[in-house]
This record gives sequence, structure tokens and C-alpha cells, in this order.
Amino acid sequence: MEQSIKDILKTIDDAINNFQNNVPAVQKKMLTELLPLIKELEVSRGSILNNVNNLKLLGKIQNKLDELLINKSYKSDVQAFIDSYTQISKLNIEYFSQFNKKYKPAKTLPIIKELAIQQTINDLMGDGFKSGVTGQVRNILQQNITTGGSYAQFQEQLSDFVLGTKEREGVLQRYTKQITTDAINQYNAQYHDAIAQDLQFNWGRYVGSNLLTSREFCQKLTKKEWIHKSELDSIIKGFIDGDELKLSKSTKLPLGMIPGTNSGNFKVRRGGYNCGHQFFWVPDSAVPDEVKSRLLK
Repeated sequence: MEQSIKDILKTIDDAINNFQNNVPAVQKKMLTELLPLIKELEVSRGSILNNVNNLKLLGKIQNKLDELLINKSYKSDVQAFIDSYTQISKLNIEYFSQFNKKYKPAKTLPIIKELAIQQTINDLMGDGFKSGVTGQVRNILQQNITTGGSYAQFQEQLSDFVLGTKEREGVLQRYTKQITTDAINQYNAQYHDAIAQDLQFNWGRYVGSNLLTSREFCQKLTKKEWIHKSELDSIIKGFIDGDELKLSKSTKLPLGMIPGTNSGNFKVRRGGYNCGHQFFWVPDSAVPDEVKSRLLK
């Protein structure tokens, strides 16, 4: 069981990291291609003019960005990322086969996989991508045109936004890191949970490495580790083994959790956006006796 969990977590991490390896170079090329275009902006006394020619340039820049970013190399990276879903599916089947040799994958699993792939492709290359990346660049340009912003300040603003600063990653890094992290972790969790429900497992383990940025919720839950499904309602409300966690004023959930998270979808959503922890279901026989006895007290 331990090795299976390590293999799944490693496959997830490798898929995210391999995708991210090429992103900094893409961002640099993105800015390099943008600079000649923004030089076409009409400027007067150092300020960008709010006129028809500059507004028309918006469309040209948007099209150039889409062409530049969603190229053959980027599409290949997306495909490699999607291919990892097949490996994750296989590893999950192997994980549950340790506990039930006769288990046969349910017919719903390929549907879960296909829907996850479609959503990921949209987020990395479709409308989601255009809204989260190229659309953001267009917004910066449009704002500077319509307000008559300083051309010099606009150049600096654009460079910081595209490449990032010491405090903040570049736009493509930020966007694709969250999308790839959430997409593959949620796919694994959904696929895993679907099998566990078929097998009627009642216990799970919350595992994964804690970082300096890990939420209080995840820190507490990885320390607890073993969870019975009957505990999920109280956990979602912020109660973990006697500790009461801080809650969001707007969602009434532990800080960082996705709005609408409940005991039913928690296993998929886990600690929230960018969460790299996983909930692995286990049979009763795999749970230490002292853990089971504590639940009965």
C-alpha cells in the first residue's frame, strides 16, 4: 500500500513539474514577441493615446498571443500532461487490487477520465486559457489605452506581469501551475473515490508533503492521517481531533477550502485550490487497531 501511494503521488508531481519546466522560456518568448507590437502604439508626450488605431491594435496583439502560446510545442506539453491520466488510472486500479483481487473497473471510470481530459484541455488551451492568460494581457493594454497611461510605466507593468517579480511568478506560471495542480489532483481523487465507493470502503488516509504554504487544515489532517467517513461532517466544519480551526467568514469552511465543499465532495476537493494532498481510501483491515479503538471512545 505504501509503495502504491508513493507511486501515485510521484506520478502526479512529475506530471506537474514536467509541464512547468518549459513555462519560463515560453514567458520570455511571449514578452519578446509583445515588445515590437506595443511599439506600434501611438504615444504623445510619453502617454498612450486613447484612439481608434490603438484600440484596433488590441485585437492584433490578442491574436498574436494565442498563436504564440498555443503552438506545437505547447500542445505537445499539454498532451504529455494528459497522457499521465492513463498512468494514474492504472496505478489506482493496482492500488485497489491489493485489497480485492476480484475487482473489475466500473464502466463509469472511462467517462470520468474523458470528462476530466476535456476540462483540462479547455483550461490549458481553450476559453479558460484565453481568459486566464491572454485575456489578462489584453486587459492591461486596454486599461492603459483608455486611461492614457504612461508608456514607460506600461512597459514595466507588462514585463512584471508576464515574467513575474521576486514576489510573484509570471502570468503563465501562475495560471498553469494552479490548473495543472488542481486538474490532475482532482482527477486522481475523483477516480480513486469512484472505485472506493464501489468497494464500500469506510476509512481513508490524508497524505502528502506539507510545505511552508500548506493550510492549517492540511497540516492538522495529515497529522491525524486516518479518517473514518463518519468524521467528515465535523472535519468540514473545522473540528479535527479536538482542535477548532479558523473558518472563512464567507464560506464558513476552514481557510482555503473551495466554496461549496462538503462531506460528499471533500475527497475530490481536499484542502482547496493548489492542494497537493490526497485522500486514499483503505479497507478496515488496513487501519491500525489503536486508531479504530479511538473512534469508538
